[in-house]
Amino acid sequence: MLSEMAMVNCISKVLAGMRNQIQNSPVTVSNIRFLFFCFTTFTFAAYFATIVFFVASRPPYHIVGYADHKQSLRSLDKVNLTKKRQRFDSRCAVQDLGCFEASDVLHEEVIMKKMNPLSSHHCFSYCDSNNMTYAGMSQGQLCACANDVRHFVSFTSLSRKCDIKCKDNVTNCEGQRNFRVNRVLSRCVTGEFTSEYVKTRLIGCFEAPSPDSDFKIISATSLVDCFGECERLRHPVAAFGESFGCSCGKMSSRFNLTHRCACQAKRYVQVYRTLVEDKRCGNIKFLPPRTRKQTVLLSFPGSGNTWVRYLLEKATGVYTGSKYRDEALFKTGFLGELLPNFLRIGIIKCHKALPSRGFDENSRLILLIRNPFDATVADFNRYRSSNKSHTGSVTKEVYKKYFSKFIEFRANKWITIMIDAIETKLPLLVIFFEDVVEDPIREVKKMLEFLASKDLKPNDLQDRLACLSQETTGFQKREKRVLDFDPYTAKETKLLYTRIKKLQKYVDSIDVKLPNYTSKYQIS
Repeated sequence: MLSEMAMVNCISKVLAGMRNQIQNSPVTVSNIRFLFFCFTTFTFAAYFATIVFFVASRPPYHIVGYADHKQSLRSLDKVNLTKKRQRFDSRCAVQDLGCFEASDVLHEEVIMKKMNPLSSHHCFSYCDSNNMTYAGMSQGQLCACANDVRHFVSFTSLSRKCDIKCKDNVTNCEGQRNFRVNRVLSRCVTGEFTSEYVKTRLIGCFEAPSPDSDFKIISATSLVDCFGECERLRHPVAAFGESFGCSCGKMSSRFNLTHRCACQAKRYVQVYRTLVEDKRCGNIKFLPPRTRKQTVLLSFPGSGNTWVRYLLEKATGVYTGSKYRDEALFKTGFLGELLPNFLRIGIIKCHKALPSRGFDENSRLILLIRNPFDATVADFNRYRSSNKSHTGSVTKEVYKKYFSKFIEFRANKWITIMIDAIETKLPLLVIFFEDVVEDPIREVKKMLEFLASKDLKPNDLQDRLACLSQETTGFQKREKRVLDFDPYTAKETKLLYTRIKKLQKYVDSIDVKLPNYTSKYQIS
Protein backbone atom coordinates (compact mmCIF):
# COMPACT_ATOMS: atom_id res chain seq x y z
CA MET A 1 0.00 0.00 0.00
CA LEU A 2 2.84 2.42 0.86
CA SER A 3 4.57 1.81 -2.45
CA GLU A 4 1.33 2.55 -4.32
CA MET A 5 0.85 5.90 -2.41
CA ALA A 6 4.43 6.91 -3.13
CA MET A 7 3.87 6.27 -6.84
CA VAL A 8 0.75 8.46 -6.83
CA ASN A 9 2.63 11.31 -5.05
CA CYS A 10 5.45 11.09 -7.57
CA ILE A 11 3.08 11.37 -10.53
CA SER A 12 1.29 14.35 -8.87
CA LYS A 13 4.57 16.23 -8.49
CA VAL A 14 5.49 15.62 -12.12
CA LEU A 15 2.12 16.95 -13.29
CA ALA A 16 2.47 20.04 -11.08
CA GLY A 17 5.93 20.77 -12.49
CA MET A 18 4.65 20.46 -16.02
CA ARG A 19 1.79 22.92 -15.23
CA ASN A 20 4.20 25.54 -13.85
CA GLN A 21 6.49 25.16 -16.85
CA ILE A 22 3.60 25.81 -19.23
CA GLN A 23 2.26 28.89 -17.30
CA ASN A 24 5.63 30.66 -16.89
CA SER A 25 7.20 29.99 -20.33
CA PRO A 26 6.45 31.47 -23.76
CA VAL A 27 5.33 29.15 -26.59
CA THR A 28 8.50 28.18 -28.42
CA VAL A 29 9.67 25.19 -30.43
CA SER A 30 11.84 24.00 -27.55
CA ASN A 31 8.89 24.23 -25.14
CA ILE A 32 6.68 22.23 -27.51
CA ARG A 33 9.37 19.53 -27.71
CA PHE A 34 9.60 19.53 -23.93
CA LEU A 35 5.82 19.10 -23.58
CA PHE A 36 5.82 16.22 -26.09
CA PHE A 37 8.66 14.55 -24.19
CA CYS A 38 6.78 14.95 -20.91
CA PHE A 39 3.54 13.56 -22.38
CA THR A 40 5.31 10.48 -23.81
CA THR A 41 7.17 9.83 -20.55
CA PHE A 42 3.98 10.18 -18.53
CA THR A 43 2.10 7.70 -20.81
CA PHE A 44 4.75 4.99 -20.46
CA ALA A 45 5.00 5.60 -16.72
CA ALA A 46 1.25 5.19 -16.30
CA TYR A 47 1.24 1.97 -18.36
CA PHE A 48 4.10 0.52 -16.32
CA ALA A 49 2.45 1.56 -13.04
CA THR A 50 -0.79 -0.19 -14.08
CA ILE A 51 1.05 -3.46 -14.77
CA VAL A 52 2.90 -3.28 -11.44
CA PHE A 53 -0.34 -2.59 -9.60
CA PHE A 54 -2.20 -5.62 -11.01
CA VAL A 55 0.72 -8.02 -10.58
CA ALA A 56 1.26 -6.88 -7.00
CA SER A 57 -2.43 -7.25 -6.17
CA ARG A 58 -2.66 -10.94 -7.36
CA PRO A 59 -2.53 -13.65 -4.70
CA PRO A 60 0.65 -15.76 -4.70
CA TYR A 61 0.70 -18.89 -6.96
CA HIS A 62 -0.35 -21.93 -4.96
CA ILE A 63 0.52 -25.53 -5.75
CA VAL A 64 -2.04 -27.93 -4.37
CA GLY A 65 -0.53 -29.82 -1.47
CA TYR A 66 2.73 -27.85 -1.35
CA ALA A 67 1.79 -25.41 1.47
CA ASP A 68 0.79 -28.27 3.68
CA HIS A 69 4.13 -29.68 4.82
CA LYS A 70 2.33 -32.75 6.17
CA GLN A 71 1.28 -33.70 2.61
CA SER A 72 2.96 -36.99 1.72
CA LEU A 73 5.29 -37.42 -1.24
CA ARG A 74 2.88 -39.93 -2.76
CA SER A 75 0.08 -37.36 -2.78
CA LEU A 76 2.35 -34.85 -4.49
CA ASP A 77 3.20 -37.45 -7.13
CA LYS A 78 -0.51 -38.01 -7.68
CA VAL A 79 -1.04 -34.27 -8.22
CA ASN A 80 1.84 -34.15 -10.69
CA LEU A 81 0.57 -37.18 -12.60
CA THR A 82 -2.85 -35.55 -12.95
CA LYS A 83 -1.28 -32.39 -14.36
CA LYS A 84 0.77 -34.43 -16.85
CA ARG A 85 -2.23 -36.45 -18.04
CA GLN A 86 -4.17 -33.29 -18.76
CA ARG A 87 -1.55 -32.21 -21.32
CA PHE A 88 -3.04 -34.64 -23.87
CA ASP A 89 -6.28 -33.88 -25.67
CA SER A 90 -6.69 -37.51 -26.71
CA ARG A 91 -4.75 -40.72 -27.09
CA CYS A 92 -5.08 -43.10 -30.04
CA ALA A 93 -4.02 -46.70 -30.66
CA VAL A 94 -2.47 -46.77 -34.13
CA GLN A 95 -0.54 -49.08 -36.44
CA ASP A 96 2.23 -47.51 -38.49
CA LEU A 97 1.88 -48.97 -42.00
CA GLY A 98 4.93 -47.21 -43.41
CA CYS A 99 5.80 -44.61 -46.00
CA PHE A 100 3.97 -44.66 -49.34
CA GLU A 101 4.06 -42.65 -52.53
CA ALA A 102 1.07 -40.33 -52.92
CA SER A 103 -1.63 -41.17 -55.45
CA ASP A 104 -1.66 -39.14 -58.64
CA VAL A 105 -5.25 -38.10 -57.88
CA LEU A 106 -6.76 -37.82 -54.40
CA HIS A 107 -10.20 -39.38 -53.90
CA GLU A 108 -13.04 -36.93 -53.27
CA GLU A 109 -13.71 -38.47 -49.83
CA VAL A 110 -10.22 -37.65 -48.54
CA ILE A 111 -10.21 -34.94 -45.85
CA MET A 112 -7.09 -32.76 -45.80
CA LYS A 113 -6.02 -30.33 -43.09
CA LYS A 114 -2.93 -28.17 -42.84
CA MET A 115 -1.33 -28.34 -39.38
CA ASN A 116 1.65 -26.10 -38.83
CA PRO A 117 3.53 -27.52 -37.08
CA LEU A 118 2.23 -31.05 -37.60
CA SER A 119 1.79 -33.28 -34.54
CA SER A 120 1.11 -36.97 -35.11
CA HIS A 121 -1.38 -37.44 -32.26
CA HIS A 122 -3.31 -34.33 -33.39
CA CYS A 123 -3.54 -35.82 -36.90
CA PHE A 124 -4.74 -39.17 -35.50
CA SER A 125 -7.34 -37.44 -33.32
CA TYR A 126 -8.52 -35.28 -36.22
CA CYS A 127 -9.05 -38.32 -38.48
CA ASP A 128 -10.77 -40.24 -35.69
CA SER A 129 -13.12 -37.31 -35.01
CA ASN A 130 -14.13 -37.47 -38.68
CA ASN A 131 -14.73 -41.26 -38.43
CA MET A 132 -11.77 -42.00 -40.69
CA THR A 133 -9.54 -45.02 -40.03
CA TYR A 134 -6.42 -44.00 -41.97
CA ALA A 135 -4.26 -40.98 -41.15
CA GLY A 136 -1.52 -39.84 -43.51
CA MET A 137 1.09 -37.17 -42.80
CA SER A 138 3.08 -35.36 -45.45
CA GLN A 139 5.45 -32.38 -45.90
CA GLY A 140 5.61 -31.81 -42.16
CA GLN A 141 2.28 -29.97 -42.24
CA LEU A 142 -0.43 -31.94 -44.10
CA CYS A 143 -2.80 -34.41 -42.43
CA ALA A 144 -4.91 -36.61 -44.75
CA CYS A 145 -7.80 -38.78 -43.56
CA ALA A 146 -9.61 -41.60 -45.39
CA ASN A 147 -11.39 -44.91 -44.84
CA ASP A 148 -9.49 -46.56 -47.68
CA VAL A 149 -5.72 -46.19 -47.91
CA ARG A 150 -5.93 -46.30 -51.72
CA HIS A 151 -7.76 -42.96 -51.68
CA PHE A 152 -4.54 -41.01 -51.14
CA VAL A 153 -1.53 -43.36 -51.61
CA SER A 154 -0.38 -46.12 -53.91
CA PHE A 155 -0.42 -48.97 -51.39
CA THR A 156 2.05 -51.15 -53.36
CA SER A 157 4.62 -48.32 -53.66
CA LEU A 158 6.47 -48.29 -50.36
CA SER A 159 9.03 -45.50 -50.01
CA ARG A 160 11.97 -44.87 -47.67
CA LYS A 161 11.73 -41.08 -47.94
CA CYS A 162 9.96 -40.36 -44.69
CA ASP A 163 12.48 -38.62 -42.47
CA ILE A 164 10.98 -35.24 -41.49
CA LYS A 165 10.18 -35.40 -37.78
CA CYS A 166 6.79 -34.35 -36.49
CA LYS A 167 6.45 -31.72 -33.79
CA ASP A 168 6.27 -34.45 -31.13
CA ASN A 169 9.45 -36.17 -32.45
CA VAL A 170 7.60 -39.49 -32.23
CA THR A 171 6.55 -40.05 -35.85
CA ASN A 172 8.01 -38.99 -39.18
CA CYS A 173 5.96 -36.57 -41.29
CA GLU A 174 7.70 -36.64 -44.68
CA GLY A 175 7.63 -35.52 -47.72
CA GLN A 176 6.91 -33.84 -50.99
CA ARG A 177 5.36 -36.87 -52.69
CA ASN A 178 5.08 -39.31 -49.77
CA PHE A 179 2.74 -40.01 -46.88
CA ARG A 180 3.54 -41.65 -43.58
CA VAL A 181 0.37 -43.75 -43.13
CA ASN A 182 -1.08 -44.93 -39.82
CA ARG A 183 -4.22 -46.94 -39.21
CA VAL A 184 -6.30 -45.86 -36.21
CA LEU A 185 -7.16 -49.20 -34.57
CA SER A 186 -9.90 -48.03 -32.20
CA ARG A 187 -11.67 -44.86 -31.16
CA CYS A 188 -9.33 -42.34 -29.57
CA VAL A 189 -9.65 -41.70 -25.83
CA THR A 190 -10.45 -38.09 -24.92
CA GLY A 191 -9.80 -36.71 -21.45
CA GLU A 192 -8.52 -38.71 -18.53
CA PHE A 193 -8.46 -42.50 -18.49
CA THR A 194 -11.17 -44.14 -16.43
CA SER A 195 -10.91 -47.31 -14.39
CA GLU A 196 -13.51 -48.97 -16.63
CA TYR A 197 -11.51 -48.22 -19.77
CA VAL A 198 -8.17 -49.33 -18.32
CA LYS A 199 -9.67 -52.71 -17.39
CA THR A 200 -10.51 -53.32 -21.06
CA ARG A 201 -6.77 -53.19 -21.81
CA LEU A 202 -5.91 -56.08 -19.47
CA ILE A 203 -3.53 -58.73 -20.87
CA GLY A 204 -3.58 -60.93 -17.77
CA CYS A 205 -1.88 -61.76 -14.48
CA PHE A 206 1.88 -62.29 -14.49
CA GLU A 207 4.74 -62.87 -12.10
CA ALA A 208 6.15 -59.49 -11.08
CA PRO A 209 8.89 -58.31 -13.50
CA SER A 210 12.41 -59.08 -12.30
CA PRO A 211 14.97 -56.26 -11.84
CA ASP A 212 16.80 -57.30 -15.04
CA SER A 213 13.66 -57.08 -17.21
CA ASP A 214 12.85 -54.13 -19.48
CA PHE A 215 10.68 -52.49 -16.81
CA LYS A 216 11.28 -49.51 -14.57
CA ILE A 217 9.46 -48.63 -11.36
CA ILE A 218 7.16 -45.60 -11.53
CA SER A 219 5.69 -43.62 -8.65
CA ALA A 220 1.94 -44.13 -8.98
CA THR A 221 -0.52 -45.16 -6.28
CA SER A 222 -3.48 -46.32 -8.37
CA LEU A 223 -4.06 -48.42 -11.49
CA VAL A 224 -5.37 -45.48 -13.50
CA ASP A 225 -2.37 -43.29 -12.58
CA CYS A 226 0.00 -46.15 -13.42
CA PHE A 227 -1.61 -46.73 -16.82
CA GLY A 228 -1.65 -43.00 -17.61
CA GLU A 229 1.98 -42.48 -16.64
CA CYS A 230 3.18 -45.46 -18.68
CA GLU A 231 1.20 -44.04 -21.61
CA ARG A 232 2.77 -40.59 -21.15
CA LEU A 233 6.28 -42.07 -20.99
CA ARG A 234 5.58 -43.99 -24.23
CA HIS A 235 5.77 -47.53 -22.79
CA PRO A 236 3.60 -50.23 -24.41
CA VAL A 237 2.98 -52.15 -21.17
CA ALA A 238 1.91 -51.13 -17.66
CA ALA A 239 2.24 -53.56 -14.72
CA PHE A 240 0.43 -52.85 -11.45
CA GLY A 241 -0.02 -54.73 -8.20
CA GLU A 242 -1.20 -53.67 -4.76
CA SER A 243 1.99 -54.89 -3.07
CA PHE A 244 4.30 -54.44 -6.05
CA GLY A 245 3.34 -50.94 -7.16
CA CYS A 246 3.65 -49.65 -10.73
CA SER A 247 6.21 -50.33 -13.43
CA CYS A 248 6.35 -49.55 -17.14
CA GLY A 249 8.13 -51.37 -19.94
CA LYS A 250 7.74 -53.93 -22.71
CA MET A 251 7.79 -57.68 -23.07
CA SER A 252 11.10 -59.36 -23.81
CA SER A 253 12.90 -62.68 -23.36
CA ARG A 254 12.97 -61.90 -19.61
CA PHE A 255 9.27 -61.07 -19.32
CA ASN A 256 6.68 -62.59 -21.66
CA LEU A 257 3.71 -64.97 -21.88
CA THR A 258 5.69 -67.74 -20.18
CA HIS A 259 5.51 -65.66 -16.99
CA ARG A 260 1.71 -65.79 -16.79
CA CYS A 261 0.38 -66.95 -13.45
CA ALA A 262 -2.83 -67.28 -11.47
CA CYS A 263 -4.25 -64.03 -10.19
CA GLN A 264 -4.20 -65.53 -6.69
CA ALA A 265 -0.43 -66.05 -6.69
CA LYS A 266 1.63 -64.55 -3.87
CA ARG A 267 3.63 -62.09 -5.98
CA TYR A 268 1.72 -61.18 -9.10
CA VAL A 269 0.89 -58.09 -11.10
CA GLN A 270 -1.83 -57.31 -13.58
CA VAL A 271 -0.40 -56.36 -16.96
CA TYR A 272 -2.14 -53.87 -19.24
CA ARG A 273 -1.53 -52.86 -22.85
CA THR A 274 -1.30 -49.09 -23.24
CA LEU A 275 -2.20 -47.32 -26.49
CA VAL A 276 1.48 -46.84 -27.40
CA GLU A 277 2.53 -48.72 -30.53
CA ASP A 278 5.46 -51.09 -30.14
CA LYS A 279 7.28 -50.69 -33.43
CA ARG A 280 9.33 -53.85 -32.96
CA CYS A 281 6.61 -55.87 -34.70
CA GLY A 282 5.65 -53.08 -37.09
CA ASN A 283 7.32 -52.09 -40.36
CA ILE A 284 5.43 -54.77 -42.32
CA LYS A 285 6.32 -54.70 -46.00
CA PHE A 286 6.02 -56.42 -49.35
CA LEU A 287 8.87 -58.57 -50.64
CA PRO A 288 10.80 -57.64 -53.81
CA PRO A 289 8.84 -58.84 -56.87
CA ARG A 290 10.28 -62.17 -57.97
CA THR A 291 9.38 -65.85 -58.08
CA ARG A 292 9.86 -67.54 -54.71
CA LYS A 293 8.76 -70.62 -52.80
CA GLN A 294 5.23 -70.15 -51.50
CA THR A 295 3.45 -71.47 -48.42
CA VAL A 296 -0.31 -72.08 -48.48
CA LEU A 297 -2.26 -71.47 -45.26
CA LEU A 298 -5.23 -73.81 -45.79
CA SER A 299 -8.24 -74.16 -43.51
CA PHE A 300 -11.97 -74.65 -43.35
CA PRO A 301 -13.71 -71.23 -43.03
CA GLY A 302 -14.14 -70.18 -39.40
CA SER A 303 -10.95 -71.92 -38.25
CA GLY A 304 -8.96 -68.78 -37.45
CA ASN A 305 -7.12 -68.33 -40.77
CA THR A 306 -7.35 -64.53 -40.66
CA TRP A 307 -6.14 -64.39 -37.07
CA VAL A 308 -3.17 -66.66 -37.88
CA ARG A 309 -2.35 -64.40 -40.83
CA TYR A 310 -2.22 -61.47 -38.41
CA LEU A 311 0.20 -63.39 -36.15
CA LEU A 312 2.43 -64.36 -39.09
CA GLU A 313 2.53 -60.82 -40.50
CA LYS A 314 3.64 -59.45 -37.13
CA ALA A 315 6.25 -62.18 -36.72
CA THR A 316 7.72 -62.13 -40.25
CA GLY A 317 7.31 -58.42 -41.06
CA VAL A 318 5.85 -59.37 -44.46
CA TYR A 319 2.25 -59.01 -45.67
CA THR A 320 0.32 -62.19 -46.41
CA GLY A 321 -1.90 -62.70 -49.44
CA SER A 322 -5.16 -64.38 -50.39
CA LYS A 323 -6.87 -65.81 -53.43
CA TYR A 324 -10.17 -64.14 -52.46
CA ARG A 325 -9.38 -60.41 -52.78
CA ASP A 326 -11.54 -59.49 -49.80
CA GLU A 327 -12.13 -55.71 -49.82
CA ALA A 328 -13.28 -55.70 -46.18
CA LEU A 329 -10.08 -57.39 -44.98
CA PHE A 330 -7.97 -55.03 -47.07
CA LYS A 331 -9.53 -52.02 -45.36
CA THR A 332 -8.63 -53.44 -41.95
CA GLY A 333 -4.91 -53.43 -42.80
CA PHE A 334 -4.29 -56.66 -44.72
CA LEU A 335 -2.70 -54.82 -47.64
CA GLY A 336 -1.58 -58.04 -49.36
CA GLU A 337 -5.22 -59.03 -49.84
CA LEU A 338 -5.56 -57.11 -53.12
CA LEU A 339 -2.15 -57.70 -54.70
CA PRO A 340 -2.63 -58.60 -58.39
CA ASN A 341 -0.19 -61.55 -58.08
CA PHE A 342 1.70 -63.54 -55.45
CA LEU A 343 5.23 -62.46 -56.42
CA ARG A 344 5.66 -60.06 -53.47
CA ILE A 345 4.34 -62.27 -50.66
CA GLY A 346 5.20 -65.71 -49.30
CA ILE A 347 2.04 -66.91 -47.48
CA ILE A 348 -1.31 -67.38 -49.26
CA LYS A 349 -4.67 -67.86 -47.53
CA CYS A 350 -6.89 -70.57 -49.00
CA HIS A 351 -10.15 -72.35 -48.04
CA LYS A 352 -10.45 -74.91 -50.82
CA ALA A 353 -8.54 -76.54 -53.69
CA LEU A 354 -4.97 -75.32 -53.79
CA PRO A 355 -4.24 -72.38 -56.11
CA SER A 356 -2.57 -73.59 -59.28
CA ARG A 357 -0.84 -70.29 -60.05
CA GLY A 358 2.58 -69.77 -58.46
CA PHE A 359 2.83 -73.18 -56.77
CA ASP A 360 5.02 -76.18 -57.55
CA GLU A 361 6.66 -79.10 -55.78
CA ASN A 362 8.87 -76.66 -53.85
CA SER A 363 5.87 -75.00 -52.18
CA ARG A 364 4.63 -75.97 -48.72
CA LEU A 365 1.29 -76.34 -46.99
CA ILE A 366 0.15 -75.40 -43.49
CA LEU A 367 -3.16 -77.06 -42.61
CA LEU A 368 -5.04 -75.25 -39.84
CA ILE A 369 -7.62 -77.51 -38.17
CA ARG A 370 -10.32 -76.47 -35.70
CA ASN A 371 -13.03 -78.41 -33.93
CA PRO A 372 -15.73 -78.63 -36.65
CA PHE A 373 -18.49 -77.84 -34.15
CA ASP A 374 -16.81 -74.53 -33.26
CA ALA A 375 -15.56 -73.76 -36.78
CA THR A 376 -19.02 -74.20 -38.30
CA VAL A 377 -20.58 -71.85 -35.75
CA ALA A 378 -17.86 -69.25 -36.41
CA ASP A 379 -18.32 -69.53 -40.17
CA PHE A 380 -22.10 -69.21 -39.77
CA ASN A 381 -21.62 -66.02 -37.72
CA ARG A 382 -19.46 -64.55 -40.52
CA TYR A 383 -21.73 -65.71 -43.34
CA ARG A 384 -24.96 -64.47 -41.78
CA SER A 385 -23.69 -61.24 -40.18
CA SER A 386 -24.88 -58.02 -41.81
CA ASN A 387 -21.63 -57.31 -43.68
CA LYS A 388 -20.09 -60.82 -43.62
CA SER A 389 -17.63 -59.58 -41.02
CA HIS A 390 -14.82 -61.85 -39.83
CA THR A 391 -15.65 -60.75 -36.29
CA GLY A 392 -19.44 -60.60 -36.64
CA SER A 393 -22.13 -62.61 -34.83
CA VAL A 394 -25.84 -63.31 -35.24
CA THR A 395 -28.90 -63.80 -33.04
CA LYS A 396 -30.60 -66.97 -31.84
CA GLU A 397 -33.48 -66.35 -34.27
CA VAL A 398 -31.08 -66.45 -37.23
CA TYR A 399 -29.69 -69.78 -36.02
CA LYS A 400 -33.16 -71.29 -35.80
CA LYS A 401 -34.03 -70.17 -39.32
CA TYR A 402 -30.88 -70.95 -41.32
CA PHE A 403 -28.39 -73.12 -39.40
CA SER A 404 -29.74 -76.59 -40.29
CA LYS A 405 -29.38 -76.02 -44.04
CA PHE A 406 -25.98 -74.47 -43.51
CA ILE A 407 -24.57 -77.45 -41.59
CA GLU A 408 -25.54 -80.02 -44.24
CA PHE A 409 -23.18 -78.51 -46.80
CA ARG A 410 -20.43 -77.42 -44.39
CA ALA A 411 -19.95 -80.85 -42.79
CA ASN A 412 -18.89 -82.36 -46.11
CA LYS A 413 -16.70 -79.39 -46.98
CA TRP A 414 -14.81 -79.65 -43.68
CA ILE A 415 -13.73 -83.25 -44.24
CA THR A 416 -13.01 -82.70 -47.96
CA ILE A 417 -10.54 -79.86 -47.25
CA MET A 418 -8.73 -81.96 -44.64
CA ILE A 419 -8.39 -85.05 -46.83
CA ASP A 420 -7.27 -83.09 -49.91
CA ALA A 421 -4.53 -81.42 -47.87
CA ILE A 422 -3.27 -84.67 -46.35
CA GLU A 423 -3.22 -86.44 -49.72
CA THR A 424 -1.25 -83.67 -51.43
CA LYS A 425 2.39 -84.31 -52.27
CA LEU A 426 3.50 -81.00 -50.76
CA PRO A 427 5.40 -80.86 -47.44
CA LEU A 428 2.69 -80.53 -44.79
CA LEU A 429 2.51 -78.99 -41.30
CA VAL A 430 -0.66 -79.54 -39.28
CA ILE A 431 -1.56 -76.79 -36.76
CA PHE A 432 -4.55 -76.96 -34.43
CA PHE A 433 -6.48 -73.78 -33.68
CA GLU A 434 -6.88 -74.83 -30.04
CA ASP A 435 -3.08 -75.01 -29.67
CA VAL A 436 -2.71 -71.50 -31.11
CA VAL A 437 -5.19 -70.20 -28.53
CA GLU A 438 -3.27 -71.93 -25.74
CA ASP A 439 0.19 -70.63 -26.76
CA PRO A 440 0.27 -68.46 -29.91
CA ILE A 441 4.01 -67.75 -29.75
CA ARG A 442 4.91 -71.45 -29.56
CA GLU A 443 2.74 -72.27 -32.58
CA VAL A 444 4.00 -69.27 -34.57
CA LYS A 445 7.56 -70.52 -34.03
CA LYS A 446 6.56 -73.90 -35.47
CA MET A 447 5.13 -72.24 -38.57
CA LEU A 448 8.14 -69.98 -39.05
CA GLU A 449 10.51 -72.95 -39.00
CA PHE A 450 8.37 -74.63 -41.64
CA LEU A 451 7.91 -71.70 -44.07
CA ALA A 452 9.25 -72.26 -47.58
CA SER A 453 10.84 -68.86 -48.24
CA LYS A 454 13.94 -67.59 -46.42
CA ASP A 455 12.57 -64.06 -46.95
CA LEU A 456 10.03 -64.81 -44.20
CA LYS A 457 12.61 -65.42 -41.47
CA PRO A 458 13.65 -61.96 -40.18
CA ASN A 459 16.88 -61.19 -38.34
CA ASP A 460 14.93 -59.42 -35.58
CA LEU A 461 12.64 -62.40 -34.95
CA GLN A 462 13.10 -62.49 -31.16
CA ASP A 463 12.16 -58.82 -30.82
CA ARG A 464 9.14 -59.36 -33.06
CA LEU A 465 7.93 -62.32 -31.03
CA ALA A 466 8.37 -60.41 -27.76
CA CYS A 467 6.35 -57.54 -29.22
CA LEU A 468 3.70 -59.96 -30.51
CA SER A 469 3.34 -61.37 -26.98
CA GLN A 470 1.71 -58.06 -25.98
CA GLU A 471 -0.95 -58.12 -28.70
CA THR A 472 -1.67 -61.70 -29.75
CA THR A 473 -5.40 -61.12 -30.13
CA GLY A 474 -5.13 -58.49 -32.84
CA PHE A 475 -8.18 -56.93 -34.44
CA GLN A 476 -9.43 -59.88 -36.50
CA LYS A 477 -10.10 -62.46 -33.79
CA ARG A 478 -13.78 -62.80 -32.93
CA GLU A 479 -14.50 -62.40 -29.23
CA LYS A 480 -15.54 -65.69 -27.67
CA ARG A 481 -19.29 -65.77 -27.11
CA VAL A 482 -20.80 -68.68 -25.24
CA LEU A 483 -24.20 -69.57 -26.72
CA ASP A 484 -27.03 -70.09 -24.25
CA PHE A 485 -28.45 -72.81 -26.52
CA ASP A 486 -27.16 -75.75 -28.55
CA PRO A 487 -27.51 -74.97 -32.28
CA TYR A 488 -26.97 -78.64 -33.24
CA THR A 489 -29.70 -81.24 -33.34
CA ALA A 490 -28.86 -84.85 -32.43
CA LYS A 491 -28.78 -85.74 -36.13
CA GLU A 492 -26.37 -82.89 -36.99
CA THR A 493 -24.13 -83.76 -34.07
CA LYS A 494 -23.90 -87.36 -35.24
CA LEU A 495 -23.11 -86.18 -38.79
CA LEU A 496 -20.09 -84.19 -37.61
CA TYR A 497 -19.03 -87.00 -35.30
CA THR A 498 -18.74 -89.39 -38.24
CA ARG A 499 -16.62 -86.82 -40.13
CA ILE A 500 -14.30 -86.49 -37.15
CA LYS A 501 -13.79 -90.27 -36.94
CA LYS A 502 -13.04 -90.34 -40.67
CA LEU A 503 -10.44 -87.60 -40.35
CA GLN A 504 -8.77 -89.41 -37.45
CA LYS A 505 -7.90 -92.32 -39.77
CA TYR A 506 -6.21 -89.93 -42.20
CA VAL A 507 -4.14 -88.03 -39.63
CA ASP A 508 -3.02 -91.32 -38.11
CA SER A 509 -1.32 -92.05 -41.45
CA ILE A 510 0.88 -88.94 -41.07
CA ASP A 511 1.55 -89.55 -37.37
CA VAL A 512 -0.60 -86.67 -36.11
CA LYS A 513 -2.94 -86.99 -33.13
CA LEU A 514 -6.31 -85.32 -33.49
CA PRO A 515 -7.64 -83.57 -30.36
CA ASN A 516 -10.74 -85.03 -28.71
CA TYR A 517 -13.32 -83.01 -30.62
CA THR A 518 -16.28 -85.06 -29.36
CA SER A 519 -15.81 -84.71 -25.60
CA LYS A 520 -18.35 -81.85 -25.35
CA TYR A 521 -21.06 -83.67 -27.28
CA GLN A 522 -22.87 -86.80 -26.16
CA ILE A 523 -24.03 -88.87 -29.09
CA SER A 524 -27.04 -91.12 -28.48
